[in-house]
Parts: sequence; C-alpha cells; structure tokens
Amino acid sequence: MDARKTYVKKRNILIACLLTAAAVLTLLFVFLTAGGKAPEEAIPETTATAVPEPERAALWNDGLSFSGEIAEDTVNNIREVLYYGNTRLGVTDGTVLAEPFEEDLCYLLGEDCLPDLHVYIKNEQTTERSVTRERLLDRALSLALSEEADACGLYVKNSFVGAVANEQTAEKALDAFLAAAAEKSSYENATAELRGVSFRDCSVVKSDLLDMTELEALLAKCCDEQLEFSGVDYEKINNYAAEIALPEDSYVIVSEKEQVDKITIPYVTKEVYDHDLYAGYKKVTQEGKNGLATRTYKLRYENGTLVSKELIGEKTVTEMVQRVVVYGDKQYLLWPLSFPDNMRITSPYGYRTHPIYKTTLFHSGVDIAGPSSGDIFGDNIYAALDGVVTVAVNDRGSTGYGTYVVIEHGKSLIEGKTVSTLYAHCDKLYVKEGQKVKKGDLIAVVGTTGASTGPHLHFEVLVNGMTTDPLSYSFIYKVNGAPFDPMKYVTKAY
Repeated sequence: MDARKTYVKKRNILIACLLTAAAVLTLLFVFLTAGGKAPEEAIPETTATAVPEPERAALWNDGLSFSGEIAEDTVNNIREVLYYGNTRLGVTDGTVLAEPFEEDLCYLLGEDCLPDLHVYIKNEQTTERSVTRERLLDRALSLALSEEADACGLYVKNSFVGAVANEQTAEKALDAFLAAAAEKSSYENATAELRGVSFRDCSVVKSDLLDMTELEALLAKCCDEQLEFSGVDYEKINNYAAEIALPEDSYVIVSEKEQVDKITIPYVTKEVYDHDLYAGYKKVTQEGKNGLATRTYKLRYENGTLVSKELIGEKTVTEMVQRVVVYGDKQYLLWPLSFPDNMRITSPYGYRTHPIYKTTLFHSGVDIAGPSSGDIFGDNIYAALDGVVTVAVNDRGSTGYGTYVVIEHGKSLIEGKTVSTLYAHCDKLYVKEGQKVKKGDLIAVVGTTGASTGPHLHFEVLVNGMTTDPLSYSFIYKVNGAPFDPMKYVTKAY
C-alpha cells in the first residue's frame, strides 16, 4: 500500500473517531440541558477538562460543530493564513491551530512525516474565502509526498488568486483573459480592467500549479465571466474559485464614447454712453441674437455606470450678436428756483457797475429774482446737482455773500473737472456742512442778507475752483422737463 492510500485510511479512521466523540458529546450536552443528570460512574472526573477548548476547536474543524469565535478582522480583511514550511496552504476559518494541525498531519503521514517542516500561521490582509481543514490537510500531504514548486502568484489587492510557472505566463494569462472579456462585452469600445494586480514569487504544491489556460479560466470564474476554455479541468477550477473572493470593485468593464451637445450662447448687452446726449436718453441701436455652439465630451462608463464626463472639444456654429444700448450721460443743472415763476435774471455773469458801490466790478455769478421786486423773498432754493455740502455760513451782515451754501458735485457735470455751485444772500439754511444732497433737494430759502439791494439769489458755478458763466449750461426746471436756454430770461444788465 503506497503512502497516499495509507494516508486516506488513517484519515478516515481519524474522522470516524472524531465523529463518534462528537456524537457522544452531543448526546451528553442534550441530556444535561434537558435537566437530567448522568450517573457519576459513567463520567470520569477529568472529562470536563481533558481536552482544552482550542484543541477541540482544531480537532472539530473538519465539518463538526464548533461554537467558538472566528479569529478574523472582517473590517480590514485581516485573515489567518496557514503555511507548511514556505508553502502557503490557504486561509483558515480562524479556528485552526498550528500545533494540533501539525500533530494530525504527522499522524496521517506516519513514517513520511518531515520533522524539519513545520506548520505556522500568518495574519495577512486578503479577501480570500476560508479553506476547510480537510482541504488544508490534503494540500499539506501533497506537499510532503511530492515536491513543492517555485512559482509566480497572481494577487489582486493582496488577495491570492492562483500561481503559474513564471511572471511572463501570469501576464499573458491576465492579458488574454481581459481581451476575451472585453470582446465578449456588449458595451461600446469596451476594455476589461482588473485593478490592484501584482505578481509575486511564491512556493506552491505542484498539484496546485496552473498553466496559462487554467489561470485564464480561473480568472473568468472569479470575475463571473461566462468564457469557455478547451482542455481545462473545470472541477479543479471550480474548487479553486470557491476559495477566492476578489476585493470589491477590483474587476470592471470600462467603456468610452463621445457625446456632442448643442449649447446656446446667450447674447450679451453692450452699454454705450454718449457724452453729447443728455442723461435719461436710452436707445437700442442693435438687437441681440443668441449664438450656437457644440461641445464634445468623452464619457467613461464602468460596468454600465457613468463615472466621468470630460470636455474634449468646443466649436462655435453660429456667432452670438450682442445687443447694443446707447445711453446719454451728459449732465445738466437743475434751475435752483421754482420754474417758471422765478426766472428773471437781473444781473448776468461778467463785469458790471456794482449797485451798491457804483464802481465797475466783476460779477462772479448771476442774480435771479422774481417777476417783481420783493415777490421772491422766502421762496425755496434747490440743489442744482447731487453733491456734498462743503460750506454752510449763516451771516446776516451787510457785506459779501451773507448767508450762503457751497455744494461740491465732483466730476459728474464735466468729465475730468470738479464742479461746485454757490447759493448766496439766503434768508435761512436747511443743510449743514458734510451733508449729502440730491439734485432737487431743498437747501435754503431766498433772502437779502449780505451786500444785497433786495430779495434775490446769487448763483455761481465753479469749475476746478474758478467761476464760470452759469448760463453756459443747460438747465431744467424742478419738475421734470426738457433743457432750455436761460439767456432769454435775462431782463437787465448793470
């Protein structure tokens, strides 16, 4: 009888003994849990402690019941892997102990036991499924009764799949499988990818060594691809595949295609400001029109699910036509008194004979009065433009401007030049220095303070600090209206 037959006979005897012991212990457990009590003479005092729990776990692992916890880290995929010498036998379920396993192996081998070759356990990160204790014993026996082979193992993210003679064969098998899987796929422009692949030198039992076609078939089985390979022992492949669990998302079918989208290019509005047209003017000189463009995207799918969309090209089909709107931004001054009642200009800008001093002096503004002497006293005075009050003087003396206001308007009237307006001979002020005002705001009332012969408003326009003729600007009256020429209201020049 050869060593293999001897092993089988011994293994069967061992299993029968274990099954008998398990049956006896099971009956005893049922009897005790049912409330009965075994005769004292039937149970030796040492029965409860005769076999330590770890050893019973090791002995009962071959298909018998065991209630202990499996020593594995399922979160990080840390599993116990059994080795015989340098040869990796497979992943245990966490209940196999090295020393009892080695004792059982030596018992089965008898005189063929190799005293220098030991069994040990390593913790490894892997998603492989556990192997039964019987299959682990078979592999160890095959190793002891035959020669181990140096090989190249194919791993996927640290999980062992299978081993072939060398790395070149492993690469060819992987490439051939991926090409066949891609060709079989129903997706457009498909390629198959197995991620996290590595090739490592290892030692295996010769009977576990695969050829190139067997590794292709094993990969197809593990990746759930229905590919057929001639001359392959599928019973062997199915047994190997039962121990392999590829990491999640390691195998994908990738497909790519292009997609062309039509995109509307909305027109933009261009605003043009004309300094020769008054503020408030608006006209659309060109209607806008939307344009049309195409955008080409590369779409990437994995197992039929879109995972990325990359823009690879853009082309204008129809140009967008911008909308053009012309606005007038020419400013003009608001007439500082009520219109048309207080429009009489009694003294224009320039040299004149002063009504009090009776000498020729330069008049730096214009005097505005009512329709007849005295009628304008107490009438409202309005800000001619937006600005900030820089001077507010209350002076009822008989010389100079008397009570007056100066408003700084910035460069809103004349581009690049600062403009101010001055309102003199007022009776009362309604604003103070630093106050912001808007065009048309009430700032004072007409009086006759300072060097004045009667109620009127002395109005000045200063450009960069220098006086200029106020009548050279277009004015509107307080209530909205068209600009007018105030020169026609000049009634008297001194």
